[in-house]
Amino acid sequence: MIYRKAIEKDVKSVAELFNAYRVFYKKEADLKQAEHFILERLQNNDSEIFIAEKRTILLLVLFSYFLCFLLREWRNYGC
Repeated sequence: MIYRKAIEKDVKSVAELFNAYRVFYKKEADLKQAEHFILERLQNNDSEIFIAEKRTILLLVLFSYFLCFLLREWRNYGC
């Protein structure tokens, strides 16, 4: 699997994973807001987002702190 930095064409798949992250932490699902948030992060260059090339299974966002979230079926492998 190849990992690379996310670009604007990846917003939809990254937002789906970010939305799952929010739901995991008991926030209401809001895919449109998740897409807006991810797009804004990329356009403002205020975070680094990395994804897996073949399938978006990992969301790694680097702000001034570290955030990592895996889809449920991949959680046993850790970040």
